[in-house]
Amino acid sequence: LSAAIIWNIFTRRMGVPTSSTHALVGGILGGVIAGGGMQYISWGSPDLIYKATGVWKVLLSLFLSPFAGFLVGLLLFKFFAFILKSVSTKANKYLNGMEWILVPMLAFGHGANETQKAMGVIMLALCAAGLSQGEEIPLWVRTISALAVASGILSVAPLIVRRVGGIYKQRPLHGFISQLSSASIVLFASFTGGPLSTSQVVASSIVGVGSAERIKGVHWQVAREIVRAWFLTIPAVALFAWLLYMLLFRHLNLFL
Repeated sequence: LSAAIIWNIFTRRMGVPTSSTHALVGGILGGVIAGGGMQYISWGSPDLIYKATGVWKVLLSLFLSPFAGFLVGLLLFKFFAFILKSVSTKANKYLNGMEWILVPMLAFGHGANETQKAMGVIMLALCAAGLSQGEEIPLWVRTISALAVASGILSVAPLIVRRVGGIYKQRPLHGFISQLSSASIVLFASFTGGPLSTSQVVASSIVGVGSAERIKGVHWQVAREIVRAWFLTIPAVALFAWLLYMLLFRHLNLFL
């Protein structure tokens, strides 16, 4: 957790929209490998996407969701652009109005997905300490997780907002489609138990929408920086967690 928190603070200061989910997964993997070894990780099976288990299920969900965001955003833009091609600009007022519905939907899906991961980490610690059997999640765990996620959402990071907003110059139709595709994917993942990164889905949806209209209008340098950070997060945080464990628990003999 310490490795994931430090990574998130660092990338937030840099204005890079990385995934806290990736950081959390990397931190858990690195800590478990350092403390017990590879045999303590439930890798599961990657046989089929819908039948994947263990770590493979988590990784597949994390890395396939951005592609889903891109594809859904692209296809939805093509569809609505065709349907609305003969509509006057007055339709923009209704598209803007729809975002008052879509943004809360996206926020709800984001909160549902993030709180499940937060509760999972707390329950993991409680079970490891012998304080819970993991059969039921206490109300106080649910409350703390919800408050933590809500406070994180309220603390806006202007650099990250500008970075994601700079991927493509959007008009009302672009905003409507990117919000619709993002909200649909995040809600679906939340109700099916698939962990994902909302920031990844939103950014990839914007890229998909922009590519559908004018591929040269997408600021690919910004998109590449975001994707690079996504792929670096899990191995970087896993390595950092491993180093922290070795330093604090092995060499300094803390809590031993």
